[in-house]
Amino acid sequence: YTDALLISSEKIEYAVNLEFIKENHPLNKVMSVDLSASGGDLCVAKLLEQKSMSGWEETQTTTWAEPDTDITKGKIINFYSIWKPDILIIDADGLGYPIWVSVKKTIDDAIGFRGAGKPRNLACGNARADGYMAVKEFIDNGWLKLRNENTIRQLEYIKRDFKPNGLNYIQNKKEIRKEQSESPDFADSLMMAIYAITYHSHLFNEKMQKNSSSFINTDFDPYEN
Repeated sequence: YTDALLISSEKIEYAVNLEFIKENHPLNKVMSVDLSASGGDLCVAKLLEQKSMSGWEETQTTTWAEPDTDITKGKIINFYSIWKPDILIIDADGLGYPIWVSVKKTIDDAIGFRGAGKPRNLACGNARADGYMAVKEFIDNGWLKLRNENTIRQLEYIKRDFKPNGLNYIQNKKEIRKEQSESPDFADSLMMAIYAITYHSHLFNEKMQKNSSSFINTDFDPYEN
């Protein structure tokens, strides 16, 4: 099983101890929200802040477990107003979809992330694998500083799922819950933030050019099977 681990423990330890040279000008922020999909799961909101041209730091992580979708929407909007991110990306799979739709009525450029959706990286089988391969790239290259203990712990057991077609997949959540007795909510929230940095960085410049956006950005395809 060691060979199947996505990121080596040595690389994760390096990401924990990493320090960036402080920039004198304000840089970008990304907020991600992984939403609860079953009774034992947590909602996890995370903030990543850019610390150098290529360096990012995990600076805020908060969780809640209330099943009320109105409470969840309120918490997302509240943290968005406090953290003031340049990009917001929200889990839009399953029960997360109606929450994302509701949030974007207030934050109209919120990105909807579907883990089972089409990958941008053609070496990956779906968007979730695409996001995790981007996390691996960031950590392997020393572009990401990790701070949250739960995120660090969960990244240590994330595995690749090798398929005959040669594409990269990540072990599915049902198998992870069976092996680890938890859902990788903290790791998934980090993955979504890195996915947004990798594929939606154009929003940073657009955010600077105007205070509000009139378009909706999402990977969701209502006609996709």
